[in-house]
Amino acid sequence: MRAWRGVTLLCVPRAPSSRQLAISASRAARPLSAPRACEAVMAQQCGTQSVVELSAHAPVAVAGGRTGRLRGIVFDMDGTLTNAGAIDFGRMRARCGVPPGEDIIAFVERQSEARRLELARIIVEEEEEGLRRMSFRHGASDTLRLLTARQLHRAILTRNNDDIMMRTLALLEYDAEEAVSGGSAAPDASPLTHPAFSLLLSRSFTPVKPHPAPIHHICAQWGCEPNQVIMVGDTIDDVACGRAAGAHTVLIGTPGEPHFDH
Repeated sequence: MRAWRGVTLLCVPRAPSSRQLAISASRAARPLSAPRACEAVMAQQCGTQSVVELSAHAPVAVAGGRTGRLRGIVFDMDGTLTNAGAIDFGRMRARCGVPPGEDIIAFVERQSEARRLELARIIVEEEEEGLRRMSFRHGASDTLRLLTARQLHRAILTRNNDDIMMRTLALLEYDAEEAVSGGSAAPDASPLTHPAFSLLLSRSFTPVKPHPAPIHHICAQWGCEPNQVIMVGDTIDDVACGRAAGAHTVLIGTPGEPHFDH
């Protein structure tokens, strides 16, 4: 473990020919602004050219080996760009009767049509309630502006629904004029658009993460390989999706957050 510019780096083995860095904000150190943290970690390279810290107040874990030029960042939305805890997944599971440890969407898909409709209504109700409590992580907009300036592609990959995804992103402080080549829409991109991102994928794109198909689709649209992309998220589904696709992964969170409960 070593201190580095107000950030604590802890090397953790992941797999042969790769390494994982757990990065956490030092309590005793002065926190970096999101752009400075992003610049610092990218400059450090961590064995790649491809590490982004979304917020100095949110520790992240970075996994990945050496790769070619970084082409884009895929962001989860809830708990990654936004502060964690807005959606009460525990209550959602209880209301839907999802067994502990089982994937909510997979559970719903196995039910009868009538039951699926009932559970879908419950899930949307919980997502609506989460939107009312939602706030963006400190530095989220600044990080996206920095990536825009670097002309890196940006995408959203969420298991939320289309409507909540668009209403959440509508609250993100980002000027349309700031978008440059990294943010321009892909040729056959979804009609769902936002100036900060070239692609927006919700659970209407199937199969959903942790299946690697969404990242493979994003890479095809961007004309790059998965090892030129980073998947940034706050749950095991995000990490599993990125690893299965062959992308680098960043786990972001705050001490005490239940990273692996959904």
